[in-house]
Formats: sequence, structure tokens, C-alpha cells
Amino acid sequence: MCGIGGILSKGTRDVPPGALVAMSEALQHRGPDDQGIYLSSNHKLGLVHRRLSIIDLSVSARQPMTGGDNRLRLVLNGEIYNYKTLRNRLIQGGISLRTHSDTEVILALYAQKKERLLEELRGMFAFALWDEPNETLFIARDRLGIKPLYTAETEDFFLFSSEVRAILATGLMPKILSRAGFEGYLALGSMPSPETMFEGIHLFPPAHFISIRKGKLQGGDYWKLSFNEETGFNLTETLQDAVKSHLVSDVPVGLFLSGGIDSTAIAALMRKNYPEKIQSFSIVFPGTTLDEGAFAQLAADTFQLEHHELSLSAKDLMQELPQIIAAMDEPSIDGINTYFVSKLAREHRTKVVLSGLGGDELFWGYPSYRLMPKLARLYSALRWIPGGRQLAVAALGRSKDPKMESMQDFFRHGGSPEAAYFSIRRLFLNDERKALLKNPPVDSFSPLHYLHQLSANGTHPLHPSETAALLEFRGYMHNQLLRDTDCMAMAHGVEVRVPFLDHPLVEAVNAIPAKQKLTRQPKALLLQATAALIPKAIYDRPKMGFTFPFETWMKSSLSHHFNQFFSDEPFLAARKLIDWRRAQYIWKSFQQGQIHWSRPWSLYVLNQWMEQYFE
Repeated sequence: MCGIGGILSKGTRDVPPGALVAMSEALQHRGPDDQGIYLSSNHKLGLVHRRLSIIDLSVSARQPMTGGDNRLRLVLNGEIYNYKTLRNRLIQGGISLRTHSDTEVILALYAQKKERLLEELRGMFAFALWDEPNETLFIARDRLGIKPLYTAETEDFFLFSSEVRAILATGLMPKILSRAGFEGYLALGSMPSPETMFEGIHLFPPAHFISIRKGKLQGGDYWKLSFNEETGFNLTETLQDAVKSHLVSDVPVGLFLSGGIDSTAIAALMRKNYPEKIQSFSIVFPGTTLDEGAFAQLAADTFQLEHHELSLSAKDLMQELPQIIAAMDEPSIDGINTYFVSKLAREHRTKVVLSGLGGDELFWGYPSYRLMPKLARLYSALRWIPGGRQLAVAALGRSKDPKMESMQDFFRHGGSPEAAYFSIRRLFLNDERKALLKNPPVDSFSPLHYLHQLSANGTHPLHPSETAALLEFRGYMHNQLLRDTDCMAMAHGVEVRVPFLDHPLVEAVNAIPAKQKLTRQPKALLLQATAALIPKAIYDRPKMGFTFPFETWMKSSLSHHFNQFFSDEPFLAARKLIDWRRAQYIWKSFQQGQIHWSRPWSLYVLNQWMEQYFE
């Protein structure tokens, strides 16, 4: 796990060495253990690496790493979990390797297979490889998009990095706000990839690679998220294999433990395969309904973990908030939980942790998996009633329940799976965004068009819940959960591993027919596979998402702060874009219990983020 970056000249201009240094400095938090910069002999290509030493801690494993008789240079962010198997195969084939790192394995495989090496890799990764004799830059990202990679182009240069801020730090890319990214954030609460908040900077897609040779770019995808309707595997064994593969490390491995089903299952499988001491970490909120401390402690006691808790208050949040906003890289309504639990892990000298992220997406734990088929049936039934859809829209419009706005929007926009998903996951509806924006542009971002692109499936017709899975994987998980987890954990130099997103496990579970996963009990397959391993009290507990008590805090101990923020025109950074009177209305609606806390919070975060980047 590290931070990477690079600059490729597209013509006659040399890569500025100062830009590489600035990029490296911007990534320092991602790799505090070592650093390296490479500039090609002709000054047309520069690579940057910041190292968080996890596998092969020796100096010989530092990056940019050289291979192929000094013809290849590689920078890698991530971990290749099957690197030992690949390394042994290479040695048996007569290849001489000088390190015990996973980085060198990629170099050796590329020399043999070029882009086909990606089929061999099991892990999370984003890497860039420079083939100097052929003047070729090869870039790739892992299948599920666990590790980030951003790209940008100017007239003279192609740039890439693990974080947006590192591209901006070079001074080669103008800092221009993207209206599509801005509106996408208001619609969904996070960046709708590949958009970012900056014009011309994009998130490189998962499961893709590109090869740039003498100005010509080629590439494509090497894996697809699919549902093949095939069965015939032991889920418990496949889960155990996924967790076991994620334990490869030359430093101790810890665990984020919430006390829910996902993290407890990881704890159980981790203990079966990891005899060393395991440190676990939780955030608790004593005296609130969101406090899961007792369940986390039960899991820790059951599996003999060395458990650490951080009791967090609203005051703690506000004291740390400037650092949290700075760590975001891109604005998001989520991720603060990961910031604090990663800080706790690092304080206890743990820089590798496993997480239960991905469990809800893979095992259909979210409401969207059950609501989308119901909404599809309801819309279909109304089609048989003359004027049924219009009657539904009118009836919902008379409702005083603010939740009915989303249902009304669903019927108004044709009852598609994408409209159903947006009604469940949206932050601000289309009309609400237009009311918030000063001089709103025409069609700069369409949530339904965007979600339709995410749900594209080139194989066979999908069950509505499988469409929900595509949207959860490619939307909420990729754009928010994974991106927030990466930047918030790496702010403290902590590597987070996600066994539920091990691609062989994802392929196996996605192949199970929808009717076997769509049960009354969310995540029934995971519960059945781990029932003999986890405590009954945790097995029987209702699902609770890991979130902060924002609603309680914003109406009590933080109410004065937010009242002051929304009292007059506070949007110093966003004043050219946001109608502050409408923002006041959003805040008052929250105070009256009419809307979710995430809406006023999103405006607050947006303004604080813009102050850091644009003021």
C-alpha cells in the first residue's frame, strides 16, 4: 500500500523535476516509510512513489522498482495476495528474482505476458509500468476499484496519481470546478465516477488498463462484474480462502470490528487462519442508540482479540473536522468513521487492518435489494390502470410525508430500475438541486442517465435485485465507501483490506441465483455460512449501519454551531453556486424533522471543502 504518481510528456516538453517533487510531497501521508522518484534519461517520463512498507520491508523492495535488465520501471499501490504462488512459479520457470516483494512479481509477469498478466493477479492494486525501450506507459487498476487512480491530460502532459491533490500540486493542471462533479455530489453525496470536482481530472475505471506508446493510447477492460447463474461451491470454504489470502503480510494485521455480522464473520475466519496476536478497533458512542460497543467487545472476547475502543463525542468531531475535510481529497457525506478508527489503529502501531466493507453489497444486505423488485411490481401493476401513474404522482404529491417525494419522483421518471434506485439512494432530487443552485446549467448532470450507464449489462436480462447489485457495486460502494475508506485510512498511513471483495468470492456469490439470495432475512447466505462461528447474540441482532449520531448531535450539542453557519450568508467558498436562502430552508426542514441529517451536513461539508481548495 502506497501512493503513486507520474507524468508523461506528450510532445517536446520535458517533465519538470519540480512537479515530480511536488507530487511526491502531496502523497507523503500515504507512504511515510520511504520515497522514490524516477526521471527517464530523455526526461519524457517521471514516476513517483511513497512507500508504506508491508511486504518485504528491505531496501531492495523500494520503488520505483527496476526489472527486465533495467528496461522496466514500476510503481505499485496495493497488495497482490497471491504473489507467493506467482513468485514460486516464476522461479520454477527459470526466472531469477532478487526480492521477496509482490512488486517484482508484476515486473516479471509483464516481461512475459504484457497486459495478460492482469488475469493472474489476485488483490487490490493500481500501478504504472514504464517500458523504456518501447517508450510505453502501461497503467492498470484492480477489478473492483479498491485502490484509486486518477488521470488528467493537458496539452503537453498526461498525469496520474493516487489522489487528486497530487495532480493539482504539480501546477500543470488548472484548478477549475467541474459542474458535473459538483451537481453529482448534490445528487448522490459523493463523486459520480469518473467525474471529480475538478474539470479534466478523472477517476480511472476499475478492471481497466491502458497502454500509451509514442502518443497512441490503447486499452480496455479485462474483467466484468457479472451474474452467470452457476452454483456448486462451498461458501464457508470460499469465505475462509478469501480471508486467509488477505492475511499475507510482513507486519501485524489488525481488524476494524463494529460488532455487526460482517466484521464478526471476518474476525472468526481471521482467527482460524492467523495464530498471531490480533488487535481490533472500534468507535463507540456511549448513551446513544448507535453504540455497538457491547457487541464488538463480545466478538473480541469470543475470538481472543486485543480490543481497543475510541469513545467519540461531538466535541471530538468538531476539533478534528478541519483535518478530516483536508483528508477527503474530494467532498463526501461519509468516511468520518474510517478516519477516526484508522487514527486509533495507527496510535496502536497497526498499519494493516481487515474490514467488513463489501458484505452488504455482496450478500444483499441493503434495502435496495428488496425495494427495487417491489417498486418494479407496483409500477407494472399501475400500468394496467388507466391513468394509474398520473394518479399515483398526484396522490403522493398531496402527502405530507417528505419520503413520498422520492416515490413521486420514481413514478414521474418512468419507473425504471435506475429511477427506483435513485429514489432510495438520492441526496437531493432534481428539483431540489435546481432550487439550491444559482443559475443552474442545463443537463450538466443527469442522475438517471448516469445510473443507466452504471447498470449496463451486456450478457442477459437481470433480476431487479441484480440490477440493484450492479448499482450498489459500481455506484455507492465504488464512489463512496471505497474512495472514502482509502483516503481516510491513508491519511494516517493505514492499509485497509476488504476480503469480501476478493474477486473469486465475488464471482462465486454473484453466480448464485437471485431467488436464493432474496430472502426475508438480509444477508441470509452469509449468516448461514458463518452461523457455527459467530456468537448467537450477534447472529440474532438486527442490522445496524455503522454511522455517527449526527442527527442527535446536530439537534443538540452542535445545534448552535450549525444555527450560526446557516444563519446568514455563510457560503464564502460556494456563494457563487449555492442559493444560501434555500440552504437555510434545508437546515430548518431538518430541525423540524422533515428531512435526513445528510442534506444539511452535505452543504456544510461542501462549503468547508471548497474553502480549503478554492479560497
